[in-house]
Amino acid sequence: MVWRWAQGNYDSESGWGGLRQGEASEDAVLRELAEETGLAGDVRRLVGVHSNVYRSAEGSVHGVRLIYLMTTSAVVARGGTELDAARSARSPS
Repeated sequence: MVWRWAQGNYDSESGWGGLRQGEASEDAVLRELAEETGLAGDVRRLVGVHSNVYRSAEGSVHGVRLIYLMTTSAVVARGGTELDAARSARSPS
């Protein structure tokens, strides 16, 4: 979840991502932040772990969510991020 101050209010956007084989979780969260928002950041600390088993007719998947406290430090990309695509899909034409 990315929280930001915009027009006098806090706004949030959810991101979804996963670890690549052999990737450290801290590296993955920084990569996902850049891919989804265009921002670079610094991981401050792990603040929570959420674990859940998701069941369906096809089977089950065990999901583990790692929640980090982070700060953003720079814009690394403008346009073309997953967040831009999601906003475009939500915006009325």
